[in-house]
Amino acid sequence: MSEAATSSISVGRLNELGEPWSLPGCPVQLEVLQEVRDTVRAMQFLVLQLADPDVDEVVDVRTATAALSRVWQLAIGAIDAGQPDAGVESRRKLLEVLGRVRNVEARLREAQARERERASDFFQQTMSELENTESTEALLQRATEVVCGLGFDRAIASTLQDGMWFTNAVCIPTDEAWATEILRVGGAHPQKVSSLFESVMVRGKKAICVTAASTDERIHRPLADVSRVHSYVAAPILQKGLVVGFIHADRYFQRRYVGEPDRRLLTQAARSVSHLWQRNALLDRLGVIQSGLASLSDTATGAADGYADITMPPPAGGVGRANSFMRSQLDTYPRQAVRFAPASSLSTRESEVLRLMAAGETNSAIAARLFVTDETVKSHVKQILRKLHARNRAEAVAKWLA
Repeated sequence: MSEAATSSISVGRLNELGEPWSLPGCPVQLEVLQEVRDTVRAMQFLVLQLADPDVDEVVDVRTATAALSRVWQLAIGAIDAGQPDAGVESRRKLLEVLGRVRNVEARLREAQARERERASDFFQQTMSELENTESTEALLQRATEVVCGLGFDRAIASTLQDGMWFTNAVCIPTDEAWATEILRVGGAHPQKVSSLFESVMVRGKKAICVTAASTDERIHRPLADVSRVHSYVAAPILQKGLVVGFIHADRYFQRRYVGEPDRRLLTQAARSVSHLWQRNALLDRLGVIQSGLASLSDTATGAADGYADITMPPPAGGVGRANSFMRSQLDTYPRQAVRFAPASSLSTRESEVLRLMAAGETNSAIAARLFVTDETVKSHVKQILRKLHARNRAEAVAKWLA
Protein backbone atom coordinates (compact mmCIF):
# COMPACT_ATOMS: atom_id res chain seq x y z
CA MET A 1 0.00 0.00 0.00
CA SER A 2 1.36 3.42 -0.92
CA GLU A 3 2.27 6.00 1.74
CA ALA A 4 -0.32 8.42 0.34
CA ALA A 5 -3.06 5.80 0.45
CA THR A 6 -2.10 4.81 4.01
CA SER A 7 -2.33 8.47 5.01
CA SER A 8 -5.77 8.75 3.39
CA ILE A 9 -7.07 5.73 5.26
CA SER A 10 -5.67 7.15 8.51
CA VAL A 11 -7.56 10.38 7.83
CA GLY A 12 -10.63 8.25 7.19
CA ARG A 13 -10.26 6.61 10.58
CA LEU A 14 -9.98 10.02 12.23
CA ASN A 15 -13.18 11.01 10.43
CA GLU A 16 -14.92 8.11 12.16
CA LEU A 17 -13.89 9.39 15.60
CA GLY A 18 -15.73 12.69 15.21
CA GLU A 19 -19.40 13.49 15.71
CA PRO A 20 -21.95 10.65 15.30
CA TRP A 21 -23.19 10.05 11.79
CA SER A 22 -26.50 11.70 10.92
CA LEU A 23 -29.58 9.95 9.62
CA PRO A 24 -30.50 9.99 5.90
CA GLY A 25 -31.84 13.20 4.47
CA CYS A 26 -31.57 15.65 1.60
CA PRO A 27 -28.69 18.12 2.04
CA VAL A 28 -29.53 21.80 2.16
CA GLN A 29 -27.50 25.00 1.84
CA LEU A 30 -25.68 26.07 5.00
CA GLU A 31 -27.23 29.55 4.80
CA VAL A 32 -30.75 28.10 5.00
CA LEU A 33 -29.75 25.69 7.78
CA GLN A 34 -28.43 28.66 9.76
CA GLU A 35 -31.77 30.44 9.40
CA VAL A 36 -33.53 27.36 10.77
CA ARG A 37 -31.12 27.16 13.71
CA ASP A 38 -31.53 30.88 14.47
CA THR A 39 -35.31 30.44 14.53
CA VAL A 40 -34.96 27.54 16.97
CA ARG A 41 -32.66 29.63 19.19
CA ALA A 42 -35.16 32.50 19.16
CA MET A 43 -37.82 30.13 20.46
CA GLN A 44 -35.45 28.74 23.08
CA PHE A 45 -34.75 32.30 24.28
CA LEU A 46 -38.46 32.92 24.81
CA VAL A 47 -39.13 29.57 26.49
CA LEU A 48 -36.29 29.13 28.98
CA GLN A 49 -34.70 25.69 29.47
CA LEU A 50 -36.16 24.51 26.17
CA ALA A 51 -33.89 21.72 24.87
CA ASP A 52 -36.14 20.33 22.15
CA PRO A 53 -35.42 20.75 19.29
CA ASP A 54 -31.61 20.65 19.49
CA VAL A 55 -30.04 23.06 16.97
CA ASP A 56 -27.03 20.75 16.55
CA GLU A 57 -29.33 18.09 15.12
CA VAL A 58 -30.54 20.36 12.30
CA VAL A 59 -28.34 19.06 9.46
CA ASP A 60 -30.58 18.46 6.44
CA VAL A 61 -34.05 18.99 4.97
CA ARG A 62 -35.67 16.31 7.13
CA THR A 63 -34.30 17.57 10.45
CA ALA A 64 -34.83 21.22 9.47
CA THR A 65 -38.47 20.57 8.59
CA ALA A 66 -39.01 18.66 11.84
CA ALA A 67 -37.38 21.45 13.89
CA LEU A 68 -39.54 24.16 12.32
CA SER A 69 -42.67 22.08 12.90
CA ARG A 70 -41.70 21.63 16.54
CA VAL A 71 -41.04 25.37 17.01
CA TRP A 72 -44.44 26.16 15.48
CA GLN A 73 -46.20 23.78 17.86
CA LEU A 74 -44.35 25.17 20.89
CA ALA A 75 -45.09 28.79 19.94
CA ILE A 76 -48.79 28.09 19.40
CA GLY A 77 -48.91 26.20 22.70
CA ALA A 78 -47.20 29.05 24.56
CA ILE A 79 -49.61 31.62 23.12
CA ASP A 80 -52.66 29.50 23.97
CA ALA A 81 -51.39 28.91 27.51
CA GLY A 82 -50.57 32.58 28.06
CA GLN A 83 -46.82 31.92 28.42
CA PRO A 84 -44.39 33.37 29.14
CA ASP A 85 -45.59 35.67 31.92
CA ALA A 86 -44.09 38.84 30.49
CA GLY A 87 -47.35 39.80 28.79
CA VAL A 88 -48.02 41.56 25.49
CA GLU A 89 -44.39 42.04 24.47
CA SER A 90 -43.56 38.36 24.79
CA ARG A 91 -46.74 37.44 22.95
CA ARG A 92 -45.64 39.73 20.12
CA LYS A 93 -42.25 38.02 20.02
CA LEU A 94 -43.92 34.61 19.83
CA LEU A 95 -45.96 35.83 16.88
CA GLU A 96 -42.73 37.02 15.27
CA VAL A 97 -41.29 33.53 15.73
CA LEU A 98 -44.34 32.08 13.97
CA GLY A 99 -43.76 34.47 11.09
CA ARG A 100 -40.10 33.47 10.92
CA VAL A 101 -41.08 29.81 10.82
CA ARG A 102 -43.28 30.37 7.78
CA ASN A 103 -40.62 32.46 6.03
CA VAL A 104 -37.88 29.91 6.66
CA GLU A 105 -40.15 27.06 5.53
CA ALA A 106 -40.63 28.93 2.26
CA ARG A 107 -36.85 29.38 1.96
CA LEU A 108 -36.39 25.69 2.61
CA ARG A 109 -38.84 24.77 -0.17
CA GLU A 110 -37.07 27.17 -2.53
CA ALA A 111 -33.71 25.61 -1.66
CA GLN A 112 -35.10 22.14 -2.39
CA ALA A 113 -36.47 23.33 -5.73
CA ARG A 114 -33.12 24.88 -6.63
CA GLU A 115 -31.30 21.68 -5.70
CA ARG A 116 -33.63 19.61 -7.90
CA GLU A 117 -33.13 22.09 -10.73
CA ARG A 118 -29.36 22.01 -10.23
CA ALA A 119 -29.34 18.21 -10.35
CA SER A 120 -31.48 18.23 -13.49
CA ASP A 121 -29.21 20.78 -15.20
CA PHE A 122 -26.16 18.81 -14.15
CA PHE A 123 -27.60 15.65 -15.69
CA GLN A 124 -28.29 17.42 -18.97
CA GLN A 125 -24.79 18.88 -19.09
CA THR A 126 -23.02 15.65 -18.23
CA MET A 127 -25.11 13.42 -20.49
CA SER A 128 -23.36 14.95 -23.49
CA GLU A 129 -20.02 14.18 -21.86
CA LEU A 130 -21.11 10.59 -21.21
CA GLU A 131 -22.22 10.31 -24.83
CA ASN A 132 -18.75 11.38 -25.95
CA THR A 133 -17.12 8.37 -24.28
CA GLU A 134 -16.10 5.66 -26.74
CA SER A 135 -15.64 2.62 -24.51
CA THR A 136 -17.30 1.03 -21.48
CA GLU A 137 -14.15 1.74 -19.47
CA ALA A 138 -14.33 5.46 -20.23
CA LEU A 139 -18.08 5.46 -19.57
CA LEU A 140 -17.64 3.92 -16.12
CA GLN A 141 -14.87 6.33 -15.16
CA ARG A 142 -16.87 9.36 -16.25
CA ALA A 143 -19.97 7.97 -14.50
CA THR A 144 -18.19 8.00 -11.12
CA GLU A 145 -17.26 11.65 -11.67
CA VAL A 146 -20.86 12.49 -12.55
CA VAL A 147 -22.14 10.77 -9.41
CA CYS A 148 -19.75 12.75 -7.22
CA GLY A 149 -20.93 15.89 -9.01
CA LEU A 150 -24.44 15.11 -7.77
CA GLY A 151 -23.33 15.57 -4.17
CA PHE A 152 -21.95 12.18 -3.19
CA ASP A 153 -18.47 12.08 -1.65
CA ARG A 154 -17.25 8.85 -3.27
CA ALA A 155 -18.35 6.66 -6.17
CA ILE A 156 -17.34 3.23 -7.48
CA ALA A 157 -18.32 1.71 -10.84
CA SER A 158 -18.08 -2.04 -11.35
CA THR A 159 -18.96 -4.75 -13.85
CA LEU A 160 -20.64 -8.12 -13.28
CA GLN A 161 -19.23 -11.08 -15.21
CA ASP A 162 -20.21 -14.71 -14.62
CA GLY A 163 -21.61 -13.77 -11.21
CA MET A 164 -18.36 -12.06 -10.17
CA TRP A 165 -18.06 -8.41 -9.12
CA PHE A 166 -15.10 -6.58 -10.70
CA THR A 167 -14.15 -3.04 -9.62
CA ASN A 168 -13.47 -0.82 -12.66
CA ALA A 169 -13.42 2.83 -11.58
CA VAL A 170 -13.28 4.85 -8.36
CA CYS A 171 -13.72 8.60 -7.85
CA ILE A 172 -12.93 10.57 -4.69
CA PRO A 173 -12.57 14.19 -5.86
CA THR A 174 -10.81 15.25 -2.65
CA ASP A 175 -8.39 12.30 -2.46
CA GLU A 176 -7.11 10.71 -5.68
CA ALA A 177 -4.54 8.60 -3.82
CA TRP A 178 -7.23 6.94 -1.73
CA ALA A 179 -9.32 6.35 -4.86
CA THR A 180 -6.33 4.65 -6.51
CA GLU A 181 -5.82 2.38 -3.50
CA ILE A 182 -9.51 1.41 -3.38
CA LEU A 183 -9.38 0.60 -7.09
CA ARG A 184 -6.26 -1.53 -6.59
CA VAL A 185 -7.78 -3.53 -3.74
CA GLY A 186 -11.10 -3.95 -5.53
CA GLY A 187 -9.36 -5.10 -8.70
CA ALA A 188 -7.25 -7.62 -6.79
CA HIS A 189 -10.25 -9.13 -4.99
CA PRO A 190 -13.21 -9.82 -7.31
CA GLN A 191 -16.14 -11.15 -5.29
CA LYS A 192 -18.91 -13.64 -5.98
CA VAL A 193 -22.13 -11.65 -5.73
CA SER A 194 -24.49 -14.47 -4.71
CA SER A 195 -23.68 -14.11 -0.98
CA LEU A 196 -23.65 -10.29 -0.90
CA PHE A 197 -26.27 -7.54 -0.61
CA GLU A 198 -25.74 -6.89 -4.31
CA SER A 199 -27.46 -10.21 -5.14
CA VAL A 200 -30.74 -8.51 -4.18
CA MET A 201 -29.95 -5.85 -6.77
CA VAL A 202 -29.20 -8.49 -9.42
CA ARG A 203 -32.48 -10.31 -8.81
CA GLY A 204 -34.72 -7.29 -8.32
CA LYS A 205 -32.90 -4.95 -10.75
CA LYS A 206 -33.45 -2.05 -8.32
CA ALA A 207 -31.14 0.17 -6.28
CA ILE A 208 -30.41 -0.71 -2.65
CA CYS A 209 -29.38 1.15 0.51
CA VAL A 210 -26.99 -0.51 2.97
CA THR A 211 -26.79 1.17 6.38
CA ALA A 212 -24.64 -1.30 8.35
CA ALA A 213 -21.76 -1.76 5.94
CA SER A 214 -19.06 -1.55 8.61
CA THR A 215 -20.30 -4.64 10.47
CA ASP A 216 -22.47 -6.74 8.15
CA GLU A 217 -20.91 -9.88 6.66
CA ARG A 218 -22.85 -9.62 3.39
CA ILE A 219 -20.63 -6.93 1.89
CA HIS A 220 -17.48 -6.87 -0.24
CA ARG A 221 -15.17 -7.06 2.78
CA PRO A 222 -11.81 -6.13 1.14
CA LEU A 223 -13.44 -3.11 -0.53
CA ALA A 224 -15.26 -2.14 2.67
CA ASP A 225 -12.09 -2.33 4.75
CA VAL A 226 -9.98 -0.16 2.46
CA SER A 227 -12.76 2.40 1.96
CA ARG A 228 -13.86 2.47 5.64
CA VAL A 229 -17.46 2.49 4.43
CA HIS A 230 -20.34 2.93 6.89
CA SER A 231 -23.38 3.28 4.67
CA TYR A 232 -23.77 3.19 0.90
CA VAL A 233 -26.29 3.20 -1.90
CA ALA A 234 -25.91 1.09 -5.06
CA ALA A 235 -27.80 1.00 -8.36
CA PRO A 236 -27.64 -1.55 -11.19
CA ILE A 237 -26.45 -0.89 -14.73
CA LEU A 238 -28.91 -2.77 -16.94
CA GLN A 239 -28.54 -4.11 -20.45
CA LYS A 240 -31.52 -5.83 -22.11
CA GLY A 241 -33.00 -6.64 -18.71
CA LEU A 242 -29.76 -8.06 -17.30
CA VAL A 243 -27.52 -6.50 -14.67
CA VAL A 244 -24.08 -5.92 -16.23
CA GLY A 245 -22.64 -3.68 -13.54
CA PHE A 246 -23.15 -1.48 -10.48
CA ILE A 247 -22.60 2.07 -9.32
CA HIS A 248 -21.93 2.54 -5.59
CA ALA A 249 -21.84 5.86 -3.75
CA ASP A 250 -21.78 7.25 -0.22
CA ARG A 251 -21.58 10.48 1.80
CA TYR A 252 -18.56 9.53 3.88
CA PHE A 253 -17.05 12.98 4.45
CA GLN A 254 -20.49 14.42 5.18
CA ARG A 255 -20.81 11.76 7.90
CA ARG A 256 -24.32 10.95 6.76
CA TYR A 257 -26.10 7.67 6.27
CA VAL A 258 -27.70 7.22 2.87
CA GLY A 259 -31.46 7.00 2.44
CA GLU A 260 -34.32 7.00 -0.04
CA PRO A 261 -33.43 10.37 -1.67
CA ASP A 262 -29.94 9.01 -2.38
CA ARG A 263 -31.39 5.81 -3.82
CA ARG A 264 -33.61 7.75 -6.22
CA LEU A 265 -30.77 10.04 -7.27
CA LEU A 266 -28.34 7.20 -7.98
CA THR A 267 -31.03 5.26 -9.84
CA GLN A 268 -31.37 8.17 -12.26
CA ALA A 269 -27.61 8.26 -12.81
CA ALA A 270 -27.43 4.50 -13.37
CA ARG A 271 -30.23 4.69 -15.94
CA SER A 272 -28.22 7.22 -17.92
CA VAL A 273 -25.23 4.89 -17.91
CA SER A 274 -27.44 1.93 -18.88
CA HIS A 275 -28.80 3.92 -21.81
CA LEU A 276 -25.28 4.34 -23.22
CA TRP A 277 -23.89 0.95 -22.22
CA GLN A 278 -24.99 -1.00 -25.31
CA ARG A 279 -23.50 1.54 -27.69
CA ASN A 280 -20.17 1.62 -25.86
CA ALA A 281 -20.10 -2.18 -25.58
CA LEU A 282 -20.60 -2.37 -29.35
CA LEU A 283 -17.74 0.11 -29.81
CA ASP A 284 -15.58 -2.18 -27.65
CA ARG A 285 -16.44 -5.17 -29.84
CA LEU A 286 -15.86 -3.20 -33.03
CA GLY A 287 -12.46 -2.23 -31.74
CA VAL A 288 -11.59 -5.88 -31.12
CA ILE A 289 -12.90 -6.87 -34.55
CA GLN A 290 -10.98 -4.08 -36.28
CA SER A 291 -7.83 -5.09 -34.45
CA GLY A 292 -8.37 -8.72 -35.44
CA LEU A 293 -9.05 -7.82 -39.06
CA ALA A 294 -5.93 -5.67 -39.20
CA SER A 295 -3.86 -8.55 -37.84
CA LEU A 296 -5.48 -10.98 -40.27
CA SER A 297 -4.86 -8.58 -43.15
CA ASP A 298 -1.18 -8.30 -42.24
CA THR A 299 -0.90 -12.08 -42.06
CA ALA A 300 -2.71 -12.58 -45.36
CA THR A 301 -0.59 -9.94 -47.08
CA GLY A 302 2.58 -11.59 -45.87
CA ALA A 303 1.42 -14.99 -47.04
CA ALA A 304 0.30 -13.70 -50.44
CA ASP A 305 3.71 -12.19 -51.09
CA GLY A 306 5.13 -15.71 -51.41
CA TYR A 307 2.62 -17.05 -53.91
CA ALA A 308 1.71 -16.40 -57.54
CA ASP A 309 -1.73 -15.17 -58.54
CA ILE A 310 -4.09 -18.12 -58.44
CA THR A 311 -7.44 -18.22 -60.24
CA MET A 312 -10.02 -20.58 -58.80
CA PRO A 313 -11.49 -22.98 -61.38
CA PRO A 314 -15.27 -22.98 -61.94
CA PRO A 315 -17.24 -25.72 -60.17
CA ALA A 316 -17.40 -29.07 -61.93
CA GLY A 317 -20.40 -29.17 -64.25
CA GLY A 318 -20.61 -25.36 -64.57
CA VAL A 319 -22.58 -22.71 -62.77
CA GLY A 320 -25.88 -24.47 -63.31
CA ARG A 321 -24.59 -27.55 -61.51
CA ALA A 322 -23.39 -25.41 -58.60
CA ASN A 323 -26.77 -23.67 -58.23
CA SER A 324 -28.50 -27.01 -58.33
CA PHE A 325 -26.28 -28.24 -55.52
CA MET A 326 -27.08 -25.17 -53.39
CA ARG A 327 -30.81 -25.70 -53.92
CA SER A 328 -30.48 -29.31 -52.89
CA GLN A 329 -28.75 -28.26 -49.67
CA LEU A 330 -31.49 -25.75 -48.90
CA ASP A 331 -34.11 -28.41 -49.52
CA THR A 332 -32.59 -30.55 -46.77
CA TYR A 333 -33.42 -27.82 -44.22
CA PRO A 334 -36.74 -28.73 -42.55
CA ARG A 335 -39.53 -26.46 -43.79
CA GLN A 336 -41.13 -26.18 -40.36
CA ALA A 337 -37.93 -24.70 -38.96
CA VAL A 338 -38.59 -21.36 -40.63
CA ARG A 339 -41.98 -21.10 -38.98
CA PHE A 340 -40.77 -20.60 -35.43
CA ALA A 341 -42.49 -18.94 -32.53
CA PRO A 342 -41.59 -15.28 -31.92
CA ALA A 343 -39.21 -14.39 -29.12
CA SER A 344 -42.20 -12.89 -27.30
CA SER A 345 -43.42 -16.43 -26.61
CA LEU A 346 -40.48 -16.94 -24.26
CA SER A 347 -40.77 -16.28 -20.55
CA THR A 348 -38.74 -13.50 -18.95
CA ARG A 349 -36.22 -15.98 -17.58
CA GLU A 350 -35.99 -17.83 -20.91
CA SER A 351 -35.30 -14.51 -22.65
CA GLU A 352 -32.49 -13.79 -20.19
CA VAL A 353 -31.00 -17.23 -20.82
CA LEU A 354 -31.24 -16.73 -24.59
CA ARG A 355 -29.49 -13.35 -24.40
CA LEU A 356 -26.63 -14.96 -22.51
CA MET A 357 -26.53 -17.83 -25.01
CA ALA A 358 -26.21 -15.24 -27.77
CA ALA A 359 -23.27 -13.73 -25.88
CA GLY A 360 -21.55 -17.13 -26.02
CA GLU A 361 -22.01 -18.03 -22.35
CA THR A 362 -21.89 -21.70 -21.28
CA ASN A 363 -24.62 -23.27 -19.15
CA SER A 364 -22.39 -23.02 -16.08
CA ALA A 365 -21.66 -19.34 -16.74
CA ILE A 366 -25.37 -18.62 -17.25
CA ALA A 367 -26.19 -20.42 -14.00
CA ALA A 368 -23.64 -18.32 -12.11
CA ARG A 369 -24.92 -15.12 -13.69
CA LEU A 370 -28.57 -15.82 -12.84
CA PHE A 371 -27.94 -17.52 -9.48
CA VAL A 372 -29.58 -20.80 -10.49
CA THR A 373 -28.34 -24.39 -10.92
CA ASP A 374 -26.92 -25.87 -14.11
CA GLU A 375 -29.93 -28.19 -14.31
CA THR A 376 -32.29 -25.22 -14.24
CA VAL A 377 -30.41 -23.61 -17.12
CA LYS A 378 -30.54 -26.88 -19.10
CA SER A 379 -34.30 -26.96 -18.56
CA HIS A 380 -34.65 -23.37 -19.82
CA VAL A 381 -32.50 -24.15 -22.88
CA LYS A 382 -34.69 -27.16 -23.66
CA GLN A 383 -37.82 -25.00 -23.52
CA ILE A 384 -36.18 -22.35 -25.72
CA LEU A 385 -35.29 -24.92 -28.39
CA ARG A 386 -38.82 -26.31 -28.29
CA LYS A 387 -40.55 -22.93 -28.55
CA LEU A 388 -38.29 -21.70 -31.36
CA HIS A 389 -38.35 -25.07 -33.18
CA ALA A 390 -34.55 -25.03 -33.14
CA ARG A 391 -32.31 -28.10 -33.37
CA ASN A 392 -29.46 -26.60 -31.36
CA ARG A 393 -28.31 -23.50 -29.46
CA ALA A 394 -26.75 -21.85 -32.50
CA GLU A 395 -29.95 -22.20 -34.50
CA ALA A 396 -32.00 -20.78 -31.60
CA VAL A 397 -29.73 -17.75 -31.35
CA ALA A 398 -29.82 -17.25 -35.13
CA LYS A 399 -33.62 -17.24 -35.13
CA TRP A 400 -33.74 -14.87 -32.17
CA LEU A 401 -31.39 -12.46 -33.94
CA ALA A 402 -33.26 -12.69 -37.25
